[in-house]
Amino acid sequence: MNVNVTPEIITANQLPWDWRYISCNPNITIEFIKDNLDKRWLLEFISQNPMDGPYYKSDSYKRKLAHETTYAIHEELIKKTLHPSRHHANYLDTYDLATHTCAHLTVEQYNDEYRQ
Repeated sequence: MNVNVTPEIITANQLPWDWRYISCNPNITIEFIKDNLDKRWLLEFISQNPMDGPYYKSDSYKRKLAHETTYAIHEELIKKTLHPSRHHANYLDTYDLATHTCAHLTVEQYNDEYRQ
């Protein structure tokens, strides 16, 4: 087994790979296994695989992981900050056409003043 063989090399080269030996390659990832569930993995080797090979220490893997993590955090942040329940929960910025003034009102004040 060559520990320099990464999941990208395996994917890019459609060779007759022996998936039993790939099962013990420390460079494989859980995602790679999920993407190749149709292959003949040896579960005993996968369960003993530390998955801490040189690939995990490479800059390309660290960049990929950082990008995926940042994207996940960004998506979660956007979902929470732009959720409709947050827009009118604390304050409403209203423009009073009658007096041409801008007022910062709480929801209760707005309802009392403008919803009568």
